[in-house]
Amino acid sequence: MSAAEPISVQPAAGYGPLAIATRVAAHLAAAAPFVVATVRSIRRGWLPVGDTAAISARSWDALTNHGVLVGQRTALSGVTDLGPLEYWLLTLPVHLDPLHGSLWGAALCCILAASLAIEAARSAFGVVGAVAASLLVLGSIAWMPSIALGPTWNPHFGDLWFLTVLASASAVFAGRRRWWPVLVLSGAVAAQAHLMFAVTSVLLVLVALVVEVFRSYRLRAGHGWLAGGIALGVACWAAPVIQEVTGHPGNLTELLGRGHGRAEGWLLGFRALGAGATPPPIWWSTGDVGSHTAITTIASRSPVGGVIALGVVVGVALWAWRSHRQELAALAAVGIVACAGLIVTFARVPVAGAFPPYLITVVFPAGALAWAAVVYAAVLAAQNARASKPTHRKAGSRRRLTALGLLPLAVLAALSFRLQSDEFQRAFDWGLVPIVHKATLQIEHDVGPGRVRVVVVGLHGTSTYGVMTGIAAQLVAKGYRPEVTGFEAPASLGPAYLVRAGSPTAHVTVRGSAVTTVVLPVR
Repeated sequence: MSAAEPISVQPAAGYGPLAIATRVAAHLAAAAPFVVATVRSIRRGWLPVGDTAAISARSWDALTNHGVLVGQRTALSGVTDLGPLEYWLLTLPVHLDPLHGSLWGAALCCILAASLAIEAARSAFGVVGAVAASLLVLGSIAWMPSIALGPTWNPHFGDLWFLTVLASASAVFAGRRRWWPVLVLSGAVAAQAHLMFAVTSVLLVLVALVVEVFRSYRLRAGHGWLAGGIALGVACWAAPVIQEVTGHPGNLTELLGRGHGRAEGWLLGFRALGAGATPPPIWWSTGDVGSHTAITTIASRSPVGGVIALGVVVGVALWAWRSHRQELAALAAVGIVACAGLIVTFARVPVAGAFPPYLITVVFPAGALAWAAVVYAAVLAAQNARASKPTHRKAGSRRRLTALGLLPLAVLAALSFRLQSDEFQRAFDWGLVPIVHKATLQIEHDVGPGRVRVVVVGLHGTSTYGVMTGIAAQLVAKGYRPEVTGFEAPASLGPAYLVRAGSPTAHVTVRGSAVTTVVLPVR
């Protein structure tokens, strides 16, 4: 064993046929829901509408002089998520395929994130870790099928990268310091995709940095991992920093200025942790988690459950540290940060009006990590109790455990497919797709590429927003510079889409399934 490696870390297990087959199965199982959902959506005639269209348009703009330095608009008027990394990652797929690129590009990015999480967990915990990471991905999708059905939406896009954050942080804490650059990258993508991932992601990056700098100094190891991670961090956070310095005020300043939580905030944070980590956990049910029912369930839980859950994970971490169980200590340490991040997120993220239901996305990973730490500790305690038995049986036990891991992989994969079928019609506003398609064709027929103001009448609220952003996303990829008004569309698309004087106006009127477009020339 190298002197640079902590002696308590076991090598990544398994290069035998069973281990290799299980490792491959873990990757395939995690990727399959995204592949199936993407193919089904494209065959159905998917087009981006609503927030997905805004993301598609901004991804197209990333390679133009209209690119933005911030992320998606948040529930607070005038404030956005931290950065544009999702747009940067999707810009090439969108330019290759303006119609569907944001969908299959996001699916590929989510598959990449899942594979990185699986490999990070395998590096720390062997093939069993790879299976556990794949189960975490499949569990998220089974609980919230819309993650695979709509991977472009920034809360869903960030969710998979957040799971990569948790897995790569576990690898770093377990002594696999070469995973720190992956932690930096995945942490930046998750934090910039949505604010609900920011606290935990940033904390894990910084805590892992401190731990590994100290460990590398003690072991006199190299620092190539540090240079690579810092370079990635500078590249990922350059745009938000530039915006913060040049903005008046900067987006981060605005976020911090509005970050005063409600009086009940900390209690709600502990209620959320209790709902995710104490029996019965909220994610044990596959109900309509996208509705306000889940938020009501969280609010009804006692905050004492969250306090107990956090205390148990801290206790597991202390026992693992004193027992020199570095792998368990790493898992429990990540669990502590995830639980603390969940509490802070629910308590302090500023929310105007109703609490957004999608915020429950972060409940599952924190709760699952807490349960994983407790189960792992129980397994190790059982092994200690059987320490007097011959050691040659351990390899067989590990092989049996690896083989048994294939069963829940198959079950969860099948469950995610079943739930996708149930959710497919509801997860996307399919009724807006033909409207966007017809209106875009009519505008193209009546006016050539260039500036055009788009006005949609006959719809209300989110439907108007969905059609208007959908038309804008299609037009901008065909050489137009659409200008929009109305319900939230200008704020979501950005300043490049604001109305200016001297543009022809395309009036899109919707009456049932009939769509008519009249282009008025410049007066």
